[in-house]
Amino acid sequence: MIRLSLVACCAALGGCTTPDVTDDIAAALTLTTTLQEPLQKQLGPQAEADLRAAEQVLINKDKLVLEIVECGPDDGVDAYGLLIDCRLLNAADPTAGAVNAYSVIQFVSLLEGYFAALSALATTTSTDAIQAQTTALLAALEETGAGRNGALGRLGAAAARNKEAAPLVAGALANQFRINALRRVVTRADPIIAEGGAIAAAFFDTEQSPMRLRQLEMFEAWQRADAASRRGDKGAHRAALDDLKVAHAAFLAADKSSPATAFRTLVRHHAVLLDRLTGTPRTDDVLQSLTQIDAVLTALRNRS
Repeated sequence: MIRLSLVACCAALGGCTTPDVTDDIAAALTLTTTLQEPLQKQLGPQAEADLRAAEQVLINKDKLVLEIVECGPDDGVDAYGLLIDCRLLNAADPTAGAVNAYSVIQFVSLLEGYFAALSALATTTSTDAIQAQTTALLAALEETGAGRNGALGRLGAAAARNKEAAPLVAGALANQFRINALRRVVTRADPIIAEGGAIAAAFFDTEQSPMRLRQLEMFEAWQRADAASRRGDKGAHRAALDDLKVAHAAFLAADKSSPATAFRTLVRHHAVLLDRLTGTPRTDDVLQSLTQIDAVLTALRNRS
């Protein structure tokens, strides 16, 4: 279960001047990584087909699809002092037009890289490293499409390789420096997370999704109960009432285990994180957000 002690402490003290948001970020990263594997299995083949179709569009127009980038000896280093990997830049854009499997997979990849890099920033011990990582994260967020994903992915991977074991920089000034950096990054990222999350949620929230089908069954059971009550049919009313209870439980289970709910939970959680960093948090919102992530995590793990 996600740790809620710090939030409870802040509530008792009437708020935290420089909030420790490491648990908030860790919760988001855990939910993202938990979501990643089943979605990759479910959507991976279709996402690859989406990419190949977009590449074929360029091939048919005799346009070059791939470029080799950042492979020269003078291409520099990233925020962690590591040489930037030689990589291929794909000019194809499978996300153009309708939402598809590729765009959902890419958004989950973006979230994973972003939250991993943000987690590293929240626990960085050096002011120079805080500055360097903040600059790199803001630059990555200014990228578009695959460029943004690639930049955030490299930052997230570097963060995992260079996780610091030392305690946080001590002192109010050092803590405030870190919070200011996090505030800048989260403020810039929030509209990106909100838009991408809404699109990804819509991909799974269709009329034929398990969540909507269970919801329809719940409403139909209620209608049967209402009709039986109006005509005074007590036996039918009892049967419909039992059906309604079962259908309601099934809907709640389908809702919690739906990727659409996971994406909406992440969007809301990120907005609450921004509120904490900007000094306008409601403790109830923080607790509710972390509790919702716990519930979604449990449902996703039980589903797989």
